[in-house]
Amino acid sequence: MTLLMRDRENIEKGMEIGVIGLIFTLKELNMSNDFILKKLQERFNINIDEAYNYLKKAENI
Repeated sequence: MTLLMRDRENIEKGMEIGVIGLIFTLKELNMSNDFILKKLQERFNINIDEAYNYLKKAENI
C-alpha cells in the first residue's frame, strides 16, 4: 500500500467517524431522518444516496 492510498483510507475513515457522530447527535435531539439526510448532504457535500448509506450504517451500530 502506498502512502497516498493509506492517506486516502484514513481520510475516508475520519469522514465516516464525523458523519456517524453527527447522525448520533441529531438522533439524540430527535431530528427526523429527512432532516438528518439534508444536513449530511449540506455539511459533508455528499449526495442523497451516500447520506442514506451512512444513516443505515449508523442504525446498525
